[in-house]
Amino acid sequence: MLIYVGEPHYQIIVAEEGTGDNLLPEDIKEGYVDYFMTSTYKQEGDELELIDSGQMLCDKLIKDMETEEVIDLLMDYHYGYTPKDYTILDY
Repeated sequence: MLIYVGEPHYQIIVAEEGTGDNLLPEDIKEGYVDYFMTSTYKQEGDELELIDSGQMLCDKLIKDMETEEVIDLLMDYHYGYTPKDYTILDY
């Protein structure tokens, strides 16, 4: 998934569903069943600068989620809320 987040962040979020091999036994014990590998970029001139990356654990299979639910989870993970100004560039 590729998302452009506008005002006030002006960033791009890249999120890719994990393959399952990064879930630790303790993650599974806590109820996590899937995850996203995410990266956040900010445009600096003609280039994109990586400003954050991580693994977002999910207690539900991503393939079973609605798009809006995935967006809300990703935005909450990165910003603590869902900004109003965003565009899904690729899903």
